[in-house]
Amino acid sequence: MIILQANKIERSFAGEVLFDNINLQVDERDRIALVGKNGAGKSTLLKILVGEEEPTSGEINKKKDISLSYLAQDSRFELADKTD
Repeated sequence: MIILQANKIERSFAGEVLFDNINLQVDERDRIALVGKNGAGKSTLLKILVGEEEPTSGEINKKKDISLSYLAQDSRFELADKTD
């Protein structure tokens, strides 16, 4: 069963295309990896897929009643004060 499908996703900033024509499908039990050089748009694509950002164009469909998230490379957690 398909849980996520992306069709012709494009993201551009100030007219400069970061990526375009991204098509993907994730089925239940799939394990995927997103690999690319720095600045290629991996984090931006993940943010689009989970709904944190909007694509410039394209369509994303996901299974009803599903929650998507990702673990960012840079931790957004504050370090707790450790006083002994």
